[in-house]
Amino acid sequence: MGIIPAKEQVRKDAESDSNAIVNKSVILTSSNIEVSQNIVVTNRSINLSEKNIITFHIEGAAVLRIGILKDDPNGKIDCTKEAVYELEIGIGPELLKRELYIDNGGYFCFGVKGKCKAFKYVKNKQFYVYVLGIFGKPRLTASQNGKILEWKEVISGAQGISLSNNNTEVTFGLTTRKATVVWSKPLKQAINYNLLWKMELEELEVSDKIPRFGFIRMGIVMNKPAANSFTFEGLGNDATTFWFKESAISSYPYSDRLAFSFDTVEQKIVHNVLVQSLNTLETEDFKCEGELYLVVELYSGQMQLLEYANDVKQSIGSTYLITNFDSSGHNNHDAVYDAISAKVKHQPCRLHFGRKDNEFVVEFREVLAPGVLAPLNATVKKIESVKEVQVTGESGDNIVEYDIKDHLSHDEEMGELNVRSAEGEKHVWIVTFEKENDARSVWTENEMVINTTKVSLLPYYRDVGVSHTKGQKPTRIKETRRIDNLDEQKLRYITNNQQKLTQHLKDRFRGEISWQPSGNRSIIVEYNGCVESWYEPLTSDINCFFDKFNLPTESDTSESGNSNEKIFEIELVGKVIYLKENGSLASVLKKYPNSRLITDKGKGIAKLNGPSHEIGELYKEIHRQMLSIVEKKIELSHPLARILKHPDAKQMLLENLHDIQEKDIEVIDNTYRLWEQANVETGQSKAEMIRKQIKEVFVDRKGFEVQREFYPTFDTKDWKTFKDELIERNEPLYIEQHKENKEISLKITTTQLLFEKVKEEIISFLSTHTKGEQVLELGKEEALFLSEYKPDLSENVNLSFKQDIYKNYTGLVSIRGRVDERNIAVNDLLTAKKGIHTRWFKTSKPWLASAVANLKDSLQSFEMGNKCIMQLEIADGLAKEMIPCVGLFPKIGCALFVLHSDISAANYDVIVNITNCELQCRSGFSKFLCEAAGRKVVKECKDYIIETKTLDVGKVFISGPGELQCRSIAHVVSPKWKDGKSGELKSLEEAVTNIMMVTDSKEYSSIVLPAIGCGDNGFPIQEGTNSIVSAIFKYMLKNDKSKIREIYLCDLDEKKIDALTTAVINVMKKDQFVFKHGRDLPKLQDGALSKSSRFGKSVAKTRLLKTPHGEDLRYRPTHFGEVDEDSIRITKLSKYIFFLSAGPDKRKPMLDETFSSGLPFNIELNDSLKLHVETGSIESQQVDVIVNTTAHFPEMGSALSRALLKEGGEQLQNECRGKSKSDFMDGKVVRTSGGKLRCRHVYHVHIEANWDRRTGQERVYKVVQNCLVGANKYGCKSISFPTIGTGSSNFPPDKVADNMVRAVCDFAEENQNSSIQHVHIVIFYADISTEKVFVNEVPRLLKPSGGNFAPGQVVRQGRPGRRMLHYVKTSSHTDADDVLLAKIIANGDITKIINNFNAEINDLYSERLVSYKDLEKLSESEEVLIKLLNKEHPVSLEIDKKELQVKISGLKKDTGTVDEELRRMLTLTFPQMRIEHEMGERIAATVEWHFENNGITAPVAAPDNYTIQIHYMKGEDFEYKNTIDGKTYKVIVDKLEEYPTDNKNAVRRLYQKVKRSTEGITLPSDWDITRDGTKTKIVSVDINGSEYQDVKKALLAAGCPANSILDIKRIEDEYKWFQYMTKKKQMECDNPKHVTNERKLWHGTDADTVDKIIKGGYDRSFRGKNAVAFGDGVYFAVSSAYSHGYAPADGNNVRHMFYNRVLTGEYCQGSGGLGVLPAKTSKNGFNILYDSAVNNMNNPSMYVIFHDTQAYPEYLIEYK
Repeated sequence: MGIIPAKEQVRKDAESDSNAIVNKSVILTSSNIEVSQNIVVTNRSINLSEKNIITFHIEGAAVLRIGILKDDPNGKIDCTKEAVYELEIGIGPELLKRELYIDNGGYFCFGVKGKCKAFKYVKNKQFYVYVLGIFGKPRLTASQNGKILEWKEVISGAQGISLSNNNTEVTFGLTTRKATVVWSKPLKQAINYNLLWKMELEELEVSDKIPRFGFIRMGIVMNKPAANSFTFEGLGNDATTFWFKESAISSYPYSDRLAFSFDTVEQKIVHNVLVQSLNTLETEDFKCEGELYLVVELYSGQMQLLEYANDVKQSIGSTYLITNFDSSGHNNHDAVYDAISAKVKHQPCRLHFGRKDNEFVVEFREVLAPGVLAPLNATVKKIESVKEVQVTGESGDNIVEYDIKDHLSHDEEMGELNVRSAEGEKHVWIVTFEKENDARSVWTENEMVINTTKVSLLPYYRDVGVSHTKGQKPTRIKETRRIDNLDEQKLRYITNNQQKLTQHLKDRFRGEISWQPSGNRSIIVEYNGCVESWYEPLTSDINCFFDKFNLPTESDTSESGNSNEKIFEIELVGKVIYLKENGSLASVLKKYPNSRLITDKGKGIAKLNGPSHEIGELYKEIHRQMLSIVEKKIELSHPLARILKHPDAKQMLLENLHDIQEKDIEVIDNTYRLWEQANVETGQSKAEMIRKQIKEVFVDRKGFEVQREFYPTFDTKDWKTFKDELIERNEPLYIEQHKENKEISLKITTTQLLFEKVKEEIISFLSTHTKGEQVLELGKEEALFLSEYKPDLSENVNLSFKQDIYKNYTGLVSIRGRVDERNIAVNDLLTAKKGIHTRWFKTSKPWLASAVANLKDSLQSFEMGNKCIMQLEIADGLAKEMIPCVGLFPKIGCALFVLHSDISAANYDVIVNITNCELQCRSGFSKFLCEAAGRKVVKECKDYIIETKTLDVGKVFISGPGELQCRSIAHVVSPKWKDGKSGELKSLEEAVTNIMMVTDSKEYSSIVLPAIGCGDNGFPIQEGTNSIVSAIFKYMLKNDKSKIREIYLCDLDEKKIDALTTAVINVMKKDQFVFKHGRDLPKLQDGALSKSSRFGKSVAKTRLLKTPHGEDLRYRPTHFGEVDEDSIRITKLSKYIFFLSAGPDKRKPMLDETFSSGLPFNIELNDSLKLHVETGSIESQQVDVIVNTTAHFPEMGSALSRALLKEGGEQLQNECRGKSKSDFMDGKVVRTSGGKLRCRHVYHVHIEANWDRRTGQERVYKVVQNCLVGANKYGCKSISFPTIGTGSSNFPPDKVADNMVRAVCDFAEENQNSSIQHVHIVIFYADISTEKVFVNEVPRLLKPSGGNFAPGQVVRQGRPGRRMLHYVKTSSHTDADDVLLAKIIANGDITKIINNFNAEINDLYSERLVSYKDLEKLSESEEVLIKLLNKEHPVSLEIDKKELQVKISGLKKDTGTVDEELRRMLTLTFPQMRIEHEMGERIAATVEWHFENNGITAPVAAPDNYTIQIHYMKGEDFEYKNTIDGKTYKVIVDKLEEYPTDNKNAVRRLYQKVKRSTEGITLPSDWDITRDGTKTKIVSVDINGSEYQDVKKALLAAGCPANSILDIKRIEDEYKWFQYMTKKKQMECDNPKHVTNERKLWHGTDADTVDKIIKGGYDRSFRGKNAVAFGDGVYFAVSSAYSHGYAPADGNNVRHMFYNRVLTGEYCQGSGGLGVLPAKTSKNGFNILYDSAVNNMNNPSMYVIFHDTQAYPEYLIEYK
């Protein structure tokens, strides 16, 4: 494309605006632009249709023409002149996508699919497509059905074209000569600048056409550049561009004005440099500093820059009607144009003429001041708007009104339009639009093709009428012409009545017409008017007039030869006939018996015959009656005419309208003619009465009001059959049906009476033959409730309650089904919705919070029984959800939450956005929120400001949610803090009150507010938060009927959260309930996710989560923070999923490894439970439980059952048959043995024979849950499931996988200490399809997706009341442990349900009394131990020493546990503690251990002394924690050494020192250790001494069958002796005098035990070693013969037996399982136990002791 060089001139204009900074004129002059250098064409012909659509992608501002050629241009320079179709488009800098195709009607369509405009009718469908670049340098690609089109240059080597290597991308880049204008003065801050730009495109032609779009490039730069070196692509003179804009701009409508304003503080620029600059604005960001200059690259016309104080906007200029204009001397259109320009000093942009050459409409781009048009010396009238378009066809045979309406309604955004024929015109229609812009968008197209007919489009101005010259000035014509060959007789008659023909011609033709006869058969016509081709139509019309005119015939004359005749004028004939036929002339005719009225309706004749004196009078009387007669001519559509001609329709009309006779209904062709008198009573004419009885209705959204979803039904065979039957049954009925562009249009014409019947039949048919979807919006809680408790609906209606990816209900309900049934369902849902109510309340009981985690099963039953949904909250759950405080309004049932989180995460009904008066989201949270919500919300805000100009402080504007999860956003302007004395707090309260009022007016139930005003607006935090809470408090108390149930005060700032908490407590504590639990909240870390689990989603600091796509549709972890863990473990899934991780780098590889190798999957769900997904045969599983699911119980008839039966044997079948059918219903689990299977049990569960889409998923989930609960109840460790129902029942495998895995993971979450360790899901090895689904689904369900996570942060999502609440035991009881907050959603009596719930809570509690007779004698330490039980269990304990009982209060499960533990403490633990205490005292009294370190000896600590002595007595090495230095030491007993475990080289010696008794206990005098100073010694007794003989004698006398005694050894042990003698002394003091406390008894043992007894004595490790029949102690026999049986021979055939001193004291009867001796009495408040047990109270032969110190092994006898 070549353009002649631009000329830049600076001119002085005497009348230029005083505000003008500079006035520059840039003129591009060219008579024609060469286009061959800037045009491409497809390299092959393209087939175009609705299925073969070309999609253009154009990037970069430009002006292009897209056209169609039949043939390959083959290098033709002027190829565009042969275009079949061409359209010019203007493009801004944004990416443009448009489509080109030929619709089913044969029209070219270009634009956005569904909103395309059809332009020209074609028969071919194979074309070449070309693109011509006029302005700009855009990049273009195009595709058809996914295939990229290739392009070629029309002229090889064209300078303006750059093609990619594969010829698929075109860049138009011809360098156009242009003028670069740099304004000399810097721009000012906050000034509105207006660029007055006269495009003067008429000076520029491209391919013989003037462009419809101008093109401009402009920018704001720093450092003033030189115009001759500056380009926006390569900056010159060090100029920096801060803002740049290029765009095509539509030349019409355009008022020569572009405008912009910039704000360096806000760094925003507002402008209208847009393709459609009229009434549109755009705001952009830019950063700048220093002085700024404006640079413009101009391609045509003249430009001026002015400063203005008005807004940045552009409007249409001025339009005026000019009449009585002196057009003499102005012979053509251009002359009038120039005359106006010269007289008013303003150049019109267009002139429009109608019928006359001195009446026209003139339009200016500028808004003219009053009086500017006075120099025209004409009548001037301003035209405000034009909403009508004139459509003129070349011939109208193929067009009816409906075609025009249909053709112009392609754009769905266009409003309703009306089409009518122009009165007195052929092939001209007037179209009326609702909006002026719609009309303008149509007539600016100039022409189009409708039904193969080319039509022109013009604006229609009623004052100037129809234009036959396409708006151009009509040429006045004065001509005289002759018309020959007329009927001589008629001409003679008409000549005597010239007025008839003259008036007829004036009505038909505009202008002055006169005529005179010329001879017997010709006339001369003189014409003075503006219709160029007047002669041919005038001749035709006169001939038609003569043909229809009938002269009287001879048969019509009177019988009397003297009679005269008077013929009625032709225009009166109809009236005369009408009067005669209806009898109105009967009385008149009787008055003149000699005269006759002769009429012939067919010939159109009416005449009088009779005496001349009569017919004159008769004529006058008839004429008087005709004065009240009105002629009606109504043009009818073809269907209407057809209906009125139908005999049945006529009959219906006659029956329904008593004043109408058959003669009144006359239709000729498509015209209804009627002569009638006005109806005196109603003022309603017969024509109107008849017209109202005929219905002609378009079946569309505005006429018949048929729902859009019915339209596809019109294209079915059922409809066609029904339509034919309907017409046959209901004549007269006419139904027209058309289909274009896949759109069906329908028009029904029939009588009024029949229409309602037909309409009812059609609606009934459509309702029962159309299936579709309707989306109903409910509240989120209402949707939640109705999803659980669905009303009884038709089984053919499917309800789907929409959820977001976090399983939160959105409130949207999809109802699918037949329209009639669906409409009933909608009404039922709306009715049910009205009864649903929500209420928060609190209940309190001691330790109530601890009960919540165990309420799940009973809560579900309670909900079902009371038909409600509950959500429970306790202190620990609120803390995890970052809620430190809750306030309740008990009377209303509303809860006020303080929430430490990001407000933008909310998925509740309303989010409050703090903004400015212009609703501009410029910074901070407001900017973030609006960006997250998306452009739709920003546009709503802009539209509101355009309409209202501003949003006042404290006022609220409600917008849609955009892409957020809430239902609405409430935008509010916060007041600003000044000095605290200017009413700021009151203004803040009013703002909050307005927010609450708007929320209530929308019937929303939840709202989230930030700390309004406490940020940038400067309110002191505590004063501001107090006002916010106070406003909410006052509003809720005043509006007890409020629908609001949840209010969240939300912020991330800890100081504001503390202030909000304080405010809630201070404001609400007096009259309402406030719950501040005092638990620590999780800490938000830098870089962590800001989240609130209540909102079901996480929000990164960068961007709010939007609706996800693709793989994002998965269960997601929703936590924050990082932990230093080395392993990953899945602990919660679905609504309970979270991960322990050391970060993404450690977590992802481990999970990838878990799933990457395919089945089997082995997944750890918690510390003890693993999930295994594997292939195989379930009957071969070796587990505790195998699950069998079938639809045939009690018969085992399914494939799975038969496989189990084959392996397990008939026993399984027999056990099943022994059960009743009811045992298998409602998801119950029936347990049988495993038969011959390798399992303990088989669990049988009934499933449906076929998948039920409404309940199927829930049933699968419950089957798995019920089986796991049952297996856990019976202590099973492993269980195997089949893939439920995926066999013959055809359950969808993906749904089965989802719900089975979910059920297992929920069980793992809720049962952390379950007995179940392994859960197997076994996929049948031959079911490959199910295997593939599980391989894909299980990783999808379990894999995390990015982010950092922390442990313990539980996200609770989905259905309230189904969430597990975790109770954390506290070190001490607080009031928070006693409080439960609950929300109820129900459609019944909520008060009654709350009472029922409290009754359920009461049933969980119990009190127990534990009596103990010695309770008052408990030691202080023992009493402390009892009270510590309420640290381990959430119970209350009261010790009543007066009544000797302990009262336990709490939950039944806890009171029972504590009761059992308390009794064990009182009867077992405390006595044992006393014994150990006593032993400790004895050890401390008799033994003292010392250690030697670096030559220094020191005693060990008392606790260590006891520990070392006990282990020393056992003779085993051991470790203990040293009390003094806190280190762990290991003791080597044999060496009497110890060392710290962290330093084996630091060895030190241990010494045992025995404390001598001061109470007379001494060692036997004959012991060797009394002489050599040792502590222990084994001495062989002298065989010849009496000691030896006494022992031998005792052995043999007691019956031991010893053949020879090898040795008798005396065991000397100082410590054991003193210990034994101390015990003996105590026993002698405690027991009666007559009791034999000490006996010598025998104990046989093996060789390995001998050394242990010698070193450690008979410690408790020997209890029950050889016998347990009489207690779990150490056994001694009276008879050595009995002990001989427990003394086996060693390898040398030597046996070993001890002769012992045993303190038997007072004994009792022994028994099996006796662990502690019973009490014989009490002393000093303590039970005194028996000393030993015996086998026979009357004659004991065996004694059992339970204390180590009661036996001393005095002698060891070795014998054979």
